[in-house]
Amino acid sequence: EVIDTDELKTSNGDLKRAVKDDISAFNSKHGKNVVRFIRLGEKNGKCYVETAFKDVETYAKYSGYEVKLTKVKASKANFDAIFSEVKDGKKSGYIDAYKVKKMKGQLLVLNENITVKVPGDVKCVSDEGTKVNEDGSVTIKPVNGNNDYAVNTYIIFE
Repeated sequence: EVIDTDELKTSNGDLKRAVKDDISAFNSKHGKNVVRFIRLGEKNGKCYVETAFKDVETYAKYSGYEVKLTKVKASKANFDAIFSEVKDGKKSGYIDAYKVKKMKGQLLVLNENITVKVPGDVKCVSDEGTKVNEDGSVTIKPVNGNNDYAVNTYIIFE
């Protein structure tokens, strides 16, 4: 999560306490450590909050965002994107959506500007607004500069 502390008129310490309190309240209702606070960092006047979740369902419940995780071949997703194959941890060229639908592995579909770390190797991503990072995570950024705008993002991993 990226937060502009100047807009909120709050300190990093207050923000960190608020995030930890929110996580504690959620965990008290849903189970011990289903959401974990990892760190809060600041860069260029923005705070970055890193959290970890027990699973996709917990993330969806906590964030309120719709997230789908399924096997690629069993997915009912419409694959309405341009896809990039990922080799050696980098986008390596476009791949036809028809071929994507036939890939092995898991499909994560989300609609949020966020950095995601999946439990496996990323094989393919929708191209628009995505960057595959050295650590294997995928960063999803707004394509039009509006942080409130997100596109459906597909991540296929094994």
